[in-house]
Amino acid sequence: MSQQFKTKRPRRYSEEDPKRALSAVENGTGHREAARLYNEASKSVTLLAARSETHHVMDQDDATSSSECDEPEDSAEALAESDAVEVETEHQTLRATMTMTMTSCISGIK
Repeated sequence: MSQQFKTKRPRRYSEEDPKRALSAVENGTGHREAARLYNEASKSVTLLAARSETHHVMDQDDATSSSECDEPEDSAEALAESDAVEVETEHQTLRATMTMTMTSCISGIK
């Protein structure tokens, strides 16, 4: 006689529960408590809160850095130009070395 096994039904996820849990955390509720209240995994709430804090910090950095970036752009351009000059000098040195090596190899073959 076979026995019927009950399978778990997939949980229906709502978009509102994680938002509410995150809002509760931002208002001072602990991660675990917010997870329990809104039927979310505590790890999910912790990760959502960490992501939210990261985005807030990045938004603040963007706001402050956009007004303070005039000088670093100029110095970055100057640095790029000096790097280009160094690269060109290295290329010329390599070309000269290769030419001398090839010339000595060819003269050794004759």
